[in-house]
Amino acid sequence: MEGLEAKLQKAPELLEPIEDLIVLDRHQDLLKSLMSLVFPPAFWNTDMVGAFVPFNLRPVYTSPSFKRLLLNDDGSFKSIPLMGEENYLMGRILRAYFLILNKYYGIHQDIDYPIIQVVPDRETGLDLYLRIKPNLRFIEVNPKGKLKELTEEERAIILENMTNLTVLREILPPESFEFSGFGSLYAFDVTQSEIISALERSLIDQESIFSKSGFQLLQQKLRTLFRCPVSSPASQRSRASRSCS
Repeated sequence: MEGLEAKLQKAPELLEPIEDLIVLDRHQDLLKSLMSLVFPPAFWNTDMVGAFVPFNLRPVYTSPSFKRLLLNDDGSFKSIPLMGEENYLMGRILRAYFLILNKYYGIHQDIDYPIIQVVPDRETGLDLYLRIKPNLRFIEVNPKGKLKELTEEERAIILENMTNLTVLREILPPESFEFSGFGSLYAFDVTQSEIISALERSLIDQESIFSKSGFQLLQQKLRTLFRCPVSSPASQRSRASRSCS
């Protein structure tokens, strides 16, 4: 730890708020050492983990597998939220508000629904279902200016509308707070369990069995479950023993 402190003293720009992430590019070795305190080096090449700017998800430091599977070349996410983009965005905003309410107003609330991202596997072309687990312990939230005090009426309204963003914005405008630090994300492959659940739902619906489109969708789910991509006829003949056609 003493070695890290000495290195930080030689890089004073890292001790100030970092607005431009290019600053981090100049200190990759030091960044790697600092992040090793958060992400165990022994699992760095196997685990899907990463550090991101709070709530806007700009990548700061990501493991090779996280970057390969989940990020485009420009750092944007290439995966699709299973819950839909609108619900996914709402969940991110609510997490930000819950940090504010917890720290400054003693109102505790958690989001308990899982975040599932769907991303195509480059090697097979089949979908992967990845559960994303956020860790917000390294995020700090501070008021910009004087902290607003809630009236009893406002507190009651918030408690009755914990997931209503319109109400939360009216009482606590987001521009009144700023976030610093970084959030960490952990991704876990849950393809098998998600596909099995989807198959169970599909088999209940007769349309999934008797219609052409439904049957094709069912077939695709089975390919995804058993990791069997569509092969060319020649490839199928050469691997007949493994064919999933």
